[in-house]
Amino acid sequence: MTAIDVTALVRTQLLTVTAVTDLVNTRIYPDVLPQNPTLPAVAIEEISSTSEHDLVGKIGMARSRVRIKAYHEYAAEANQLRALCEAAWVANGSTFRGNITIPSSGGTWFVHDCMIETRGDGVDPPIDGSDEWRRYKFTDLIVLHKE
Repeated sequence: MTAIDVTALVRTQLLTVTAVTDLVNTRIYPDVLPQNPTLPAVAIEEISSTSEHDLVGKIGMARSRVRIKAYHEYAAEANQLRALCEAAWVANGSTFRGNITIPSSGGTWFVHDCMIETRGDGVDPPIDGSDEWRRYKFTDLIVLHKE
């Protein structure tokens, strides 16, 4: 079994949410946005991943911290996009639990649980010598999944 690509797993789930794709289409990128992207867009990066253990050793589960960054020209719309991305994982007091098949790898991965850990604002530094800072709203999501 190959190692899980958590960013692909999160991207796959976001692409199933019509409200998200109505805004960004397929502009959901791993790690960083491309240069001069069309906004709105989403970037997903894996911050960390740790194998879960019991007293005997690994239990076949991992806990990954994933940052979902919602980019939009305006802060209020970036907040709305962030909320829509969060709803793909945590909605109405329930968290997502189930299988996700990643089309690029063909692998199916089980998500046991997820939770929102942190929300905040961020900026990407200017590119190409401009002084235009690209602002985003982020959510750090903890995803407990099969290894």
